[in-house]
Amino acid sequence: MPSITRVEFSVGPSLKSLRVVVLIEFPDEMLPQIKKGKTSSEVQAYRIALEAIRALHLGSVRGDMTFISSTPAK
Repeated sequence: MPSITRVEFSVGPSLKSLRVVVLIEFPDEMLPQIKKGKTSSEVQAYRIALEAIRALHLGSVRGDMTFISSTPAK
């Protein structure tokens, strides 16, 4: 079963600021490769989320974004 990781960023300094949430789905065949690289799916998901934000041209917002969490989704 594929693994899904939720990566969350805040767009502003306060807890009431807008949030950006990216869900990353890793296929089963990727999980052994991630473990072989001695990293976690949460770290990989964070990297992928940053790439997605850049690809969506949210780069101007990215400077003000604060990383909140990267956790396995339920």
